[in-house]
Amino acid sequence: MVKWLLWVSPDRYRLEALERKLGRMEAFLLALTFVLVVYLLIALLQPERF
Repeated sequence: MVKWLLWVSPDRYRLEALERKLGRMEAFLLALTFVLVVYLLIALLQPERF
């Protein structure tokens, strides 16, 4: 039991650090997706420009 706890606790910290990194990455990807969606909407609404 104690060995298991010692083995899990560093993993938990690593996972939390990973979640923070993924949070930043997710925000970036969300912004990128938003920009792409807006671009595609403009392209669909004004096909003569593209």
